[in-house]
This record gives sequence, structure tokens and C-alpha cells, in this order.
Amino acid sequence: MKKWMIGCLIVAAAGTGLIYWFIPASLQVGESLYVKCTFNGVRRTMQNNSWERWWPGAVKSKPYELDGFTFQPDSTSNNALSIRISDAGSAHASTMLLIPYQIDTTIITWGSIVYTGGSPFSKLKAYFHARELKQSLHAAMLAMQRFMGKNENVYGIPVWETKIQDTALAAIKTYYDHYPGTADIYQLVASIEQYVAASGAHTINPPMLNVNQEKGSNQYEAMVAIPTGKLLPGNGTVVPKKMIHSPIAVTEVKGGEATVRWAFAQLQQYVQDTHRMQPVIPYAVLLTDRSRETDTSKWVTRICFPIF
Repeated sequence: MKKWMIGCLIVAAAGTGLIYWFIPASLQVGESLYVKCTFNGVRRTMQNNSWERWWPGAVKSKPYELDGFTFQPDSTSNNALSIRISDAGSAHASTMLLIPYQIDTTIITWGSIVYTGGSPFSKLKAYFHARELKQSLHAAMLAMQRFMGKNENVYGIPVWETKIQDTALAAIKTYYDHYPGTADIYQLVASIEQYVAASGAHTINPPMLNVNQEKGSNQYEAMVAIPTGKLLPGNGTVVPKKMIHSPIAVTEVKGGEATVRWAFAQLQQYVQDTHRMQPVIPYAVLLTDRSRETDTSKWVTRICFPIF
């Protein structure tokens, strides 16, 4: 009997010693992953209180809940977020760091410290608590990675990059004291089409449009160009334009002029976030013939930003 008790005491002492040996006074709990998104895109998404758009838990409002933990974003800085994590019996401060890695890739780390206490029982409890917390952080960050890996979630529009295909254009540039409407634009389109037909050529793709307001004035500069397949000499009013096969950032949207202007701004943000330069002006390709389709909700417009 005494030997059995002594054996139990030895095992208990050894177990306690192992607990103190393997479980320190504090445990670092954290996750790190790569997100296929620009640094500024990730930062805006995380700082604009838009967690409900990607949060994987059932409760998609502050405080956010997941696997028995609640997550309360507290404060933000340029590249860090403070997030309070709590459950029924504990609370922890945590920090999420955003680290630029490549132009289109960001590293996100999220970490916290779990203090284990002084007794072997509190250490064991804290150890399993830390494991559960790590699993929750992992699930949240995977959801974040999937969400931010799609440009339409970050910029509100799908964005892809390709190269300019139509390089020979016939163009007209003119000025208005008002924002040019559909009738104004298609009057220019008709002038180009008439010139192209009279030249024995033909147009090969829909018209391209750029409208720019002169700074400090109410004047608008409008340029309309149509791909012609070959470069024509022009006639004074219609002029030839030669493009090169340069890279372009592209999106397509459906809707009226307000939607198109908003999409221009979003694509401009993408270009800035990827630190690209614009060698020439951006333009819209009018995929829908707006002179025939009066329902603006059916207009489809492709927006192109030449970049390098």
C-alpha cells in the first residue's frame, strides 16, 4: 500500500514538474498568413468597420463572436489594430499587424499572450484555452484571406489586368460648358463613323470615351475614339491616335453615369494602391449603344486604365 502511494506521489510530482517545465508563465498565441491584396486595400478594409462582410462567426456585429470567444476591435494605427478577446472566464489584448510584402500581397499577423498562472491546474487550463484561441484565430484569418483575395470585395468592382489590343484609333476632341450627355457623345461617334466609312475603312470595336473637367473652370473636355483596324490620316476634325500594347487595369460595370464615375474612382484607387503610373489617360468603352438603350441600368461599360 505504501509503495502504491509512493508511486502515485512520484507520478504526480513528475507530472507537476513536466507541467511547469513545458508550460511557461505565458503562452504566445498567434497566426500569420499571406493575403493576395494590396497593403492599402487590406488596411482600408480592416479599419473601415467592415468586419461583418468577412467575419465567419454567426454574430456579424460588434462584438464579433466565434467559437465561444468575443472579439472587440479597439483602436487602429497605420498598420496595426488592437483587438480585445474575451470568453466566459478570461480576457486578452491582441494585436493584428499588417506588413507590406509585395505590391499585391500583404502579410497579416495576429497575436495575443495567454498568462498561465502559478498552479499546475491553471497552467493546464490556460494551455487548452490557448489551443482553442489559436484555432479561432486561424478560422478568422482564413475567412479574411478568402475575402480580401477578391478585388471586388476590396474595391467594390472586379479588376483584372491585360494589354491594349486596339492600337489604331480615329478620334475627336471637343469642349463643352456642361457635362456631355448621351446626345453629345453620340454626335461625335457619328462624325467619326462617317469619316471612317468615307475613308473606305470600318470600325472594329465600340467607341471609347474620356471626359475631363478643366481645373478651376466649368469646361469639360471630351474625347471620343473608335478602333479602326488601321491608322487613318484624319481630316482635321477627326485625328489619328496610335496606342501601344501597354498593360491596362480593367473593370466592367452595369449602370448609368453615376455608377461609371464611381467605378472610375475605385479603379483609380486600385492603380494607386499598386503603385502604378498612368502613361496615358484612362477611358471608358461604351459596350452598350447608349443612343439606342435609354434604360441606364442596362448600360454596360468597360473602364480601362493604362498602367506601367
